Amino acid sequence: MNKAEITGVYGPENKLYAAACFIRSGHNVVMLYARTLPVGAENGSNYILLDRFLNDYSGRNVTLTMEHTDAIWNDEFYSSFGALRSYRYNYYKNRLPWPFRRIL
Repeated sequence: MNKAEITGVYGPENKLYAAACFIRSGHNVVMLYARTLPVGAENGSNYILLDRFLNDYSGRNVTLTMEHTDAIWNDEFYSSFGALRSYRYNYYKNRLPWPFRRIL
């Protein structure tokens, strides 16, 4: 994987069950977006998708961060393989000229 990769899991009728976008920067990989269809969740396709990633990167010094996922990818799913919840703080300063500050 160079910088970005979109990967998916297909069902037996060649229908996309789950997909995720991974972005790599140095030793960090961000799962930027992941979606799973309800039928895919019943078949465990989200586990297959993540297992494929873990197999590809096993034995490497890589940190996986999961940014945005749908409701099927919940805390119970993440904690089942040792993930920990973390919080980030954002700081935003509006430096636009006065008339435009009101718009944003």
